[in-house]
Order: sequence, then C-alpha cells, then structure tokens
Amino acid sequence: MSRRLRAVLAVALVLVALGGVAAGVRVADIGTPAAEPTVDTDQPPRAVIHDAGRVLSVMDHRLVTRVYVRDADTDGDRYHRATYRHVRSFTDRQHLAVYRTHRRILETDDRFVPTQFHSFGAFLHTGTVRRPGTSVVYATDGGIVSEFGIDGASTDPGAGVPAFEAPQRGASFELADSHEVFGDPFLPHDARWRVVDTTDESITYGIDDPYRQFEVRPTWGVGDIENGSRIRVTVDAATGRLERIEERRVLVYEDVVRTADGERAVDRRLDFRVVTEVDRYGTVDVDRPSGTNPTWQQVLADVLHY
Repeated sequence: MSRRLRAVLAVALVLVALGGVAAGVRVADIGTPAAEPTVDTDQPPRAVIHDAGRVLSVMDHRLVTRVYVRDADTDGDRYHRATYRHVRSFTDRQHLAVYRTHRRILETDDRFVPTQFHSFGAFLHTGTVRRPGTSVVYATDGGIVSEFGIDGASTDPGAGVPAFEAPQRGASFELADSHEVFGDPFLPHDARWRVVDTTDESITYGIDDPYRQFEVRPTWGVGDIENGSRIRVTVDAATGRLERIEERRVLVYEDVVRTADGERAVDRRLDFRVVTEVDRYGTVDVDRPSGTNPTWQQVLADVLHY
C-alpha cells in the first residue's frame, strides 16, 4: 500500500470517527444550555404575566397542576379530581407530560366533563379516560410517543412515570408543535390585572371578573360561568418567573338525572379549585419512560433535527 493511499485511508477513518461522535452528540442532545431569561417586574401587570408565561416556552422547568372540585349546591367536601404534570427540558430536548384522573365527577356519570387544564394532551386524556387512569406523552426531536388510558397506573402524584403498555409513536417532533401539545400557561388577552399582594420574595396579580379570567385560562365545553370565579398569579420578585397560579372556577353544566320515570335534565354547579405550581427552573431532568426506545427512523430524525 502506497504512502499516499495510507494517508487517504487515515483521513477517511478520522472523518468517520468524527461523524460518529457528532451523530452521537446530536442523538444524545448534548449542547450548550440556553441563557436563563428573567422578567422585568417593573412593567405593567399584564406584560409581566405574558412574559412570565413565555419563559416556560424556552427554559427547563416542572409544572404541576392539581384540580379539586365539589358540588356547589351541597355541603359536600372538595375532593382531588386530577393531576397534570409537565416536565420539560429544552437543554436536552425532552418533554414529558403525565395526566392522571383520580376520580370522576360522579361515579355513575360517563358524560364528558372539561379538563380544567387547557393543553391538547390533557383534553385528549379527559375525553379518553372516563374513569381513574393515566395518560403519558413523551416527546423529543426524534419523535413523540403517547398512550392514553393506561390501566392500573398509580394515582399518587409523587409516583414515578408509569411504563407504556401499548405506546403509539409519532413522527419527528418540532419545538413549534410543543405549544399545541403542552399548552401555553396564558393565552394572549387584553384582560386588566391588578397587584393583589407584594412581599420581598414574590408579587401576586389577580383578576376577579370571571369572563376575563377565562380569556386568560380557557377550558373546553364550559357551561355558564358564575360569579365567584377568579385567578391569582404569583411570580418571583427577583426574577419575575412564574411560581403559582391559583384559580377558582364556578361553572354550571347541564346534567342528566336518571330516575324510575326516565331521565330529566338538571343544572349542576361545580366549584373547581385549580392550583398550578412551577419550579426546578434550569435544573429539571427528564427520564425517558420505559417502552419508548426509539426506532431507527426516529434516531435518524433526531440527528437531522438537532
């Protein structure tokens, strides 16, 4: 073998090795973390709310929403209906949503009841899971894997991610798609906010007009909106980042009561308390759920969409 041919082969081997390393880096999503944004809290309240919500579209975080409900026409206790959890790492391009229904509105009622959480994944979960159960959506730029209605999954909000039983795989996943799948915390609106409370650690903003509240945090299939509904949003005083959203939603639905003489329509007033907490900014870690090992097509998509 000539010296020139040996040199060409050596260069080729180096290029192949470097290409393998580069592909490995792309598949593993190893990169430089984005700058950690902050929000100027000297702005008008509505601008602070909008900017605090936008931070969740670019910065690693964990978001947990818990929904509590009671029948507003009775003296019954408020119970824990559902938990929705988003864990999103833009640093390593992984996003995980776990939706858990702990209890139906009525044990004998299979009628659809709105999710009270306005992401598309939560909407599909509520429309699919008519009994206590779990749905999981996992997305990376190599593709999206989901399963709605995993039987036997734990309803403990602190439990780990349930394993997929029959995962459904989707095509390559673009960051722009994440807004539809995972939802934005606040929709664009012109509602007027006021400062409710200020401390050294936090600032709380509020809206007491129920119709304006639902411009900010809508839900599908809502009946009549009742007075008493309101929203409070708390941000960190130093960074302006979102810490907590607490809502009361008093809603009237048309329900069906079954009697010995047949069925009749009645109005039911439900009093929801929806509490969302956001934490682990810049430190969250997403574990790939079992049952989501990528196909070779997804690995290729992951390389191409780095």
